[in-house]
Amino acid sequence: MKILLGFLVLITSFIAKGDNIGLGKVDSIKEYDFNSNKSIKIYLETSATLINSACKENGRVYGTITTTMHDSDTINRMFSMATAAYFSGKKIRLFSEKHTCEIDFLGLQETQF
Repeated sequence: MKILLGFLVLITSFIAKGDNIGLGKVDSIKEYDFNSNKSIKIYLETSATLINSACKENGRVYGTITTTMHDSDTINRMFSMATAAYFSGKKIRLFSEKHTCEIDFLGLQETQF
């Protein structure tokens, strides 16, 4: 029975889509418009939880919004929500559908649900 349960857990981990990048208050928002990098990076404070350890830079969790991977309306909405969270001191949740640091979901929320 334990072997079957372990096998099911292993299979489920491969089937599950996406992964949290982090949940926390916004530390900074940086917009890049270089020839080789057109993106927005959202950094969370060091107290962030639900951390994807692959998405850390200088001790902070970050998520990226690459302009070629999202339409402009989506980018504007995510950027606006992150900015609102920054100024209000509220937490956001960053989530990647592809198990990367690319933000596919941004939620203004205090806990994960």
